[in-house]
Amino acid sequence: MTIGGAAAGARMPDYTAWNFGASYSFDRFTIDLRYHDSDLSRKGCGAVAAEMGLGLLNSPSGRCAAALVATLSVEFAVSEPGLANP
Repeated sequence: MTIGGAAAGARMPDYTAWNFGASYSFDRFTIDLRYHDSDLSRKGCGAVAAEMGLGLLNSPSGRCAAALVATLSVEFAVSEPGLANP
C-alpha cells in the first residue's frame, strides 16, 4: 500500500494545486484513489483555461473543481528477454 500527495504552483494566476490519495497493488494490478483540489478561484480558473486555449475567460467550467479520481492499472511483463524487440 502506498500513500502520497503532491503540490504544484503556476505563474498565472498564483495558486496551489494538491492531491492526496492511496494506491494498492496486488499481483499485476494497481488501484489508485486520489482527491484533487486547488485554491484557484472560479475567475482564476477562467484565466488559466483561456491562457491554455481551453475556453473563454468567463465561461462556466468544472475544470478547476475538486475531483475524486480512481485509476486501475495493469502491468504487462515480457516473460523472456528479447521478445519485446524482435
